[in-house]
Amino acid sequence: MKRPDQIDIVIPVYTAEVPECLLKCVDSICRNTKNFNLILSGSNERQSVNVNRGLDRIKGDYAVIMDWDVEVTPRWLETLFSQFDESVGIVGPSMGGDYTGIQITQPTVS
Repeated sequence: MKRPDQIDIVIPVYTAEVPECLLKCVDSICRNTKNFNLILSGSNERQSVNVNRGLDRIKGDYAVIMDWDVEVTPRWLETLFSQFDESVGIVGPSMGGDYTGIQITQPTVS
């Protein structure tokens, strides 16, 4: 699937203080992403509450939920969307180890 023209990026924030890693995360998004709506959603509540509040504010058809300690690289979004089609419900980056592929989750239909 081709990357949509606009993407909403939700970052749940859990503290009133802005950690250095959040600044690095936002900087990497600004350097490596075009046409995005950044939503910082936060309170002193659980992660799921902050994520849901952020998702309530999205404007487009697609959203990325990202933790505040993530730093993205060039073409990160195009790489994720290259794996996305009608049969895929969630696409996410590989997390750690030597594996640098993409995680793909297909929705279950009941």
